[in-house]
Amino acid sequence: AVVSGHGSRIPTVDDGLLGCALALVIALLTTPVARAFAWRIGAIDEPRERGLHQFPTPRLGGLRLIRLKPPAPQHGPPAYLPSRAK
Repeated sequence: AVVSGHGSRIPTVDDGLLGCALALVIALLTTPVARAFAWRIGAIDEPRERGLHQFPTPRLGGLRLIRLKPPAPQHGPPAYLPSRAK
């Protein structure tokens, strides 16, 4: 559906599913890269007596997620929302 006067459309369920599928593909492709990088720079969580891991585990997953998150809108509401300014 086109919002009157803006030429933009309201996102549909298909848009949401496409976004989720794209995020999954990006995560599946970048996880091995982040894991290899963590091993290379030594960002590894070694097993400890009180720790949860039984094997050495890379610790850079959160960095990858932060880097891949979409930027927040900086200049008002998204284009598909009607403007209140006349």
